[in-house]
Amino acid sequence: MKSTGQLRELSILVQKLKNEGYPKSILKEFVSMNASYRKPHPYIYPWHEKIRNLGILEGQPLVSIIIVSYNSGADLTKLLPTLSSQSYTNWELILIENGKENTYNLTQSIIEDVQYHQLDNPGFAEANNFALDKASGELILLLNPDTKLEEETLKQLVHGLSIDNTAAAVCPKIYFWAPFNKITFSSKPKEQFNIDIGPFLENTNYRKVFVREGIASSESIITSNEKGLIILDLAFQAEASVFEFLLWSSMDHQDEVDVKLDFNGSGEGLKQLKAKPAHDLKKLDLSKRIHSASRYLINNFGSNIRHGSKQVYDVGFGEEDYGQYGTRIYREAFCGCCVLLRRDLFINRKIFISQFFAYFEDSELSLWIRSNKMNILCIPSSIIYHKHAESTAEGSNTWKLLVERSSSIYQEITKQIECPTEIGMNKILMPEHENTDKFLIRKLQTYNKSLEGSLPSELIAIKTKYIVGIYNSYWNSLGGGEKHALDIACLAKKLGHEVYLICEKNFSIDKLSNYYELNLDGMKKIITSSVSESLTQRFDIFVNSTYHSSIISRAKKSYYVVSFPHQDVSKDFLSSYIFLHNSEYTKRWAQKFWGDHLMVVLNPVLGFKLKTTVTHNTRLNLNNNSKEKLLFTVGRFDYDGHCKNQHIIARAFNELSSNQQISSSWKLIIAGSVDELKQSSTMHFNDVKEILAGCNAIVIPNMERKDLMDFYRKSLIYIHAAGMQADPEKNPERFEHFGISVFESLMNNCVPIVHENGGPSSQVRSIAGALQFTTYESLKEAIVEATRNANLVSKGDVHSTDDSFTIATNDMIQRATKEAVNLLSAITL
Repeated sequence: MKSTGQLRELSILVQKLKNEGYPKSILKEFVSMNASYRKPHPYIYPWHEKIRNLGILEGQPLVSIIIVSYNSGADLTKLLPTLSSQSYTNWELILIENGKENTYNLTQSIIEDVQYHQLDNPGFAEANNFALDKASGELILLLNPDTKLEEETLKQLVHGLSIDNTAAAVCPKIYFWAPFNKITFSSKPKEQFNIDIGPFLENTNYRKVFVREGIASSESIITSNEKGLIILDLAFQAEASVFEFLLWSSMDHQDEVDVKLDFNGSGEGLKQLKAKPAHDLKKLDLSKRIHSASRYLINNFGSNIRHGSKQVYDVGFGEEDYGQYGTRIYREAFCGCCVLLRRDLFINRKIFISQFFAYFEDSELSLWIRSNKMNILCIPSSIIYHKHAESTAEGSNTWKLLVERSSSIYQEITKQIECPTEIGMNKILMPEHENTDKFLIRKLQTYNKSLEGSLPSELIAIKTKYIVGIYNSYWNSLGGGEKHALDIACLAKKLGHEVYLICEKNFSIDKLSNYYELNLDGMKKIITSSVSESLTQRFDIFVNSTYHSSIISRAKKSYYVVSFPHQDVSKDFLSSYIFLHNSEYTKRWAQKFWGDHLMVVLNPVLGFKLKTTVTHNTRLNLNNNSKEKLLFTVGRFDYDGHCKNQHIIARAFNELSSNQQISSSWKLIIAGSVDELKQSSTMHFNDVKEILAGCNAIVIPNMERKDLMDFYRKSLIYIHAAGMQADPEKNPERFEHFGISVFESLMNNCVPIVHENGGPSSQVRSIAGALQFTTYESLKEAIVEATRNANLVSKGDVHSTDDSFTIATNDMIQRATKEAVNLLSAITL
């Protein structure tokens, strides 16, 4: 009952029964049992572009480097210093140890800041999936421990991916670990001879050998071909002074054979040797000239797929580099030894299918990337060096077992993709090889069992959580709309969902967390210059909180946070969302602009805690030490767009103070963000300061959140003037749509003075002592009345209570929370 295939079949049956009106009570038990089954996204999405526009990456994105080790301490001592010397420095390291070796101390001695996890060897594929959950980066670098990097390697990879809006993955030019010498043994044709390079292999730490000509009968024994040739590429250690090997003639050739040996390119000249019937140990000196003739051979410059067999092969494998791979090029696949990937690839899929264990997992991911209309880019300017097949010795029984098994899984997946069925994958047979680890066999058998009957879409799916994407183009503005979006994000996380914050420009989650005092731990970010409907369909829930965005959503559930409706929207746009209006004011104008549409009112107050009812005299009482004679207003400085009109408030305060209509003991505090790169913002800020020159007032740019909240607590009066001097029918967008700063002032018992048009008006309707205005003169009158009332309360002439504040704010918080929980919980996918 717990297998994926059975749950899928039962889910289909239950849906059919529901459609036929079968009683829900009978299905309740199954629904409860099946709650953990999350219907996967399709393996291949119905993209709406020929090739996906993934967007350009700005700035220096954080790279999460994932290394999976299997007792690889010796290799890590070579790799880690090359990581620490990278010219690109914005990265984090996650090291997974799948073996018994404790590589933590070794790693930390070289790279102090490392996330280290030791697992009970779930396989290379699953270890990478485990690491992904710990990663914070916008980019993911998968890196084998048996590699080393050049200083510019990571920088070139990041740059290559950042500027190519179609590339989902970028891989470097991969050379083999050490330089190779080409060695030619030659005799007369048909005078056959043999060599055994075993003595050489026993004394080298890099046993990679290429047999270019000749017949290899074992790892070390090679026989000359009909042309009388054996041509090898061997990697001599830099300090090696002697080349040792065995030489002898063939069994059917009793005479000596003249053999010439040439260290190609060294200029050393031919070595004249005799191959006798008996094995003869040869020791040849390795001069500096011979060493200098060595050159690196290509391991991989991307991979391609043979379209008949669907087998993946390494481009350039074993080739000498003549510059034939000197330009950027797209490939059909990448080598998982080193690849940089966009984080948003893994919104709702694992990095690798766990059941592969090792080998061919990168081929499947490559297939998925290309099938979903994204490119794999290879760039020659990024270079790494790779030992190749170090964890499982190439040619060993374990290596053969893993490769044969994973090849079968890959072929079965490709069949399922080409000819989709509801039956799922066929049974995977276990290859038989002697002397393989019993623990490994049991683990692979368990994986094989889980494969049977599964669809590719189920194998790649993240099954435990729903995926929520929250899109906002203005995270860096730190405004009320951004706070509202983050409150929704926090609620989604509290409900157990995986949350991604999306933006075209880079931003800091830590900065958002600190400023709003919210716990955003575990949330991931996606930075892309192209936020499109193609991206949205990869989420279970997509929340668009970007002001005036017209993106159509293809997610399973889609919500649009409306600060204020924009006009000229399409029917497809309106039908793709449930609209969350931030106020009744916004809702009224949305109905006027858009007509009928799915909607609810969700006031942006989710992050606030309920207040305790207070019935004693504190709200306006100046004898209460928490309150001072402060008039307070908050809003970003900017003449353009949704101006908060701080200059009008400043002018009114200046006139009232100068005319002694309010006591000189009253101080005005104006706080707000200033965009130093925007002239309309800096000009607005400077104008406000100039108006208040000589007044009892302070104008504070970019105030820290904790200081902002302190002023809310201390201030007696809060003023909000968005919409001043605008026509409420011709320019309704210029009025405050909800007014989060007004709500924060109510939470802190400030007497509100707001415009009678806009969202704040409905907030303060039931607040005792609240004042509203429409004109400049009525604004000044409201300020005079509010300060006079405060003075009366301080003398004990007027009684005041907090109850109206508490009742109004608590009611909004409770209604909004209930509505949001229902929206984010009711996921019928």
